[in-house]
Amino acid sequence: MSTTFAKKGTLDFLAKDNTVVGQPLNLNALFHSRIIFWDPIQQASVEAALDELVDDHVLKRQDQKYVLTKAGFDQIYPPVNDFIKSTILDWFLSRGVKAEEGLDIHTLYLHHTLMWTPRQNKSFRPGLEKMVNDGLIELKSGNIFLTQKGVETCKASQRESAHDDH
Repeated sequence: MSTTFAKKGTLDFLAKDNTVVGQPLNLNALFHSRIIFWDPIQQASVEAALDELVDDHVLKRQDQKYVLTKAGFDQIYPPVNDFIKSTILDWFLSRGVKAEEGLDIHTLYLHHTLMWTPRQNKSFRPGLEKMVNDGLIELKSGNIFLTQKGVETCKASQRESAHDDH
């Protein structure tokens, strides 16, 4: 019996549920949001799929529950690399790249983080610090402002994007 579908469905559920390392898999929610809609063969493969996820070190058994491991977290939430940088630069690009126009940090955080993965949320402060250290932005009174280098980076990104479209 193939467990591929059930494993993928479980991993997708963990990601959408923003499960973090050490957090148990909510089997009740998984059942009511996914498994009941699967065909009988897919439903029958769930137990074997969970066992395979334990064998693959994605989950571990702890206190009669399935708990997400670090390896599982890394699998369902890919590295974010320059996620914060691209989010902030995209915001400025969408508004015409004006160095004098500030972006309120709290507004950015509140409007975006609900849709971000735990890894993306965790990268917020370090991402901002890296952009400051790279000379792309300045933080003033709770706002993000582009530096001249930040403006040039946005404009170069616009040119590359326009070139890729042709």
